[in-house]
Amino acid sequence: MDRLSQDGLYQDGIDGYGPALVRLARGHEADPEKRRDLLQEIYLQLWIRFKEDKGRCSMRTWIYRVAHNCGASYVSREKRIYSKLIDVDELD
Repeated sequence: MDRLSQDGLYQDGIDGYGPALVRLARGHEADPEKRRDLLQEIYLQLWIRFKEDKGRCSMRTWIYRVAHNCGASYVSREKRIYSKLIDVDELD
């Protein structure tokens, strides 16, 4: 896939599904600052993955799958990070 078609596919995907991706990010993260980071990660992963897209399914299905996987990875990463933290009251 050449760069121009990657640009076009990415732009079409974001234009068509941008609001839905924002809602998906909101479902994974309530904090607005962290949600913006998650959304940026989703957009980055879409950009990267458009090079690999073989057109085996609809753009809608493909975009939601990439975004869902990115959101699931984010939630898992956040759980690992925050499960290691201890409360101030637990300190001696």
